Amino acid sequence: MTHMRRLASLGVLTILLLTGSVQAQGVNRVRSSLLEEVIPEADRVEEAEGSPIIRRAYKDDELIGYVFLTSDLPPEEYGYSGPIEALVAMTPEGNLTGVRVTRYNETYMRTRGDFLRRPGFQEQFAGKFIGDAFRVYEDVDGMSRVTISVRALSRGVRRTARRVAAEYLRVAESEPGPVENILNLSWFEMRRFGVAQRFEVLEEGRDPVGVSLIHLESDEFAEYLVGGLYRYALQAAERRGGADHMVLYVVDGTRPQLAIQQGWSITQDGVTNEIPTENVAMLGAPWEGLLNGESSMTGVLLLNDVDVEQPMTFEYDRGSELGSYTLEYTTQRAIVAMAEA
Repeated sequence: MTHMRRLASLGVLTILLLTGSVQAQGVNRVRSSLLEEVIPEADRVEEAEGSPIIRRAYKDDELIGYVFLTSDLPPEEYGYSGPIEALVAMTPEGNLTGVRVTRYNETYMRTRGDFLRRPGFQEQFAGKFIGDAFRVYEDVDGMSRVTISVRALSRGVRRTARRVAAEYLRVAESEPGPVENILNLSWFEMRRFGVAQRFEVLEEGRDPVGVSLIHLESDEFAEYLVGGLYRYALQAAERRGGADHMVLYVVDGTRPQLAIQQGWSITQDGVTNEIPTENVAMLGAPWEGLLNGESSMTGVLLLNDVDVEQPMTFEYDRGSELGSYTLEYTTQRAIVAMAEA
């Protein structure tokens, strides 16, 4: 009996090891025909490497793209009935060349068929820039009654492509400087060029939550970002007796209910001042503007006695509950002022 139990245990261990081996391969396990579909110009796709895990694609020894699985960059996005995994390829300039759904289990498939793989649906992602919001029925065609799954696929492609971009995509060789017209930038580009700065709030057993800060340097810029929500920011400032400056905070992730109002302080020229809770106003999720589809929650930090032409450091400290996070931030005005000095 003991011998049989040992054999059974070894069998289970072997299965687990084999399963782990297959899972560990990630994007390496994708068949070549799928690779050809997502990046048809490539004549060679190398083995997976790096963090995040990607495969580099070449044509005549020139790098033409990156290929990755959304499941290799957790957390996975969930559709109506479970996680949706997709193979994604994009150019070094951040344009998608192809998306193919590789795994999903949907109860609707029994009555509606394999809808995510219908001709034309996956193909519509090719050519899209990863800075786009990928809003369903606006940037991405939707399908009635399966909107949850379509949104999950779109979010998964957008999120993972941007993570890969942040690590691997080509960047300008020039030194960082002021952006000539920030109204021409996508939200992805604003974060990449430092117009907005981001940190992640980590909590054990929960998905990370991103928090970005961006200075609202003008009414026009604020409305460009959040549309009609900016009216609420102005009303909040008026109720509190006014504010010299506003810094927008932008929450992305699956936890819009994260309490973000407490624990803020700002340091400038060696002096640290707490930002009172009453000077942190929650605005909600944007229904228009650039951040529509990009954020699950926004709000403003109402600041006084701050020089926006000098660098500043924000701290978000929630003690033992969530930890402490520090973010150095330089506004566009400060970049211009330092360049002219």
